[in-house]
Amino acid sequence: MAERWQCRPSVFILVFAVTGGTFAGAKTFSESTTWLDPKLWLLGIGMGLLFDLAIYFVMQANRLGPASASWTVLNLGLLVPIFVSPFIVDEAVLWLDPIIVILFVLMLLMFARGMKDAGEVEIGNQKLHTLMLLGIFFAQGLFLLGNKIKFILFNETNTAVLTFIVYLSGATAVLFVMFTSQQRPTFQGSELKAGAITGICNSLGVILLLNGMSLPSTIVFSLSASIALLGGVFLTSLMYGERLNRMKTLGVMVGLMALILAVFREKLASILGSI
Repeated sequence: MAERWQCRPSVFILVFAVTGGTFAGAKTFSESTTWLDPKLWLLGIGMGLLFDLAIYFVMQANRLGPASASWTVLNLGLLVPIFVSPFIVDEAVLWLDPIIVILFVLMLLMFARGMKDAGEVEIGNQKLHTLMLLGIFFAQGLFLLGNKIKFILFNETNTAVLTFIVYLSGATAVLFVMFTSQQRPTFQGSELKAGAITGICNSLGVILLLNGMSLPSTIVFSLSASIALLGGVFLTSLMYGERLNRMKTLGVMVGLMALILAVFREKLASILGSI
């Protein structure tokens, strides 16, 4: 939506962070919150800066190469918490888990190939583009890992307040960059609308994701990302008339397989293990 309406990235991010933070701030009154815990603020500020960095690296990568590359690497960032979580949390790893991850990666690669077939090409410095893609992977991956660390530190509490601090930190960082670069924050109607819609939806999504951290990382990250990606494909096809080519259709089918395996992971492992 922001791309179609030609929103300026810094203004769009600012509106979306402020809106998301306001939504999360209102939610804090309905749950247990420890506002003065320094660990909470340290984690929230760190995640907020990673959030901004991930968006910055995505914008830079999109200027240097195809959007399919940055889009794929952004979603592959979930491999960081999936691989790190078993070492910091007592999570059981089933033999189906690698299959779920492989199917998810295949789905991303198929979508990326389908987007490339639409005519996207690399137009910038290849080494710099690679560095930006690495930045996307680690910024997004560490941001997602922060969700798991939150569960370790606070369990079911401090969900909305952490989201509030993340957006507050992100918005503050954007304002700092704007003022140091002497960029005056002016707002257009399209930027306000796109930022507000994105902020509400994204804030709700982060809160729901944080509430799902009691599930194994292989399930919660693969399941949430697969649902979001598949939903995004269908919505863009419906709203903007983007057709599903062969590779995108295959990606949808593989994604559905990953979803089914993730939902019935424990039951399938038990049934197949007893055969």
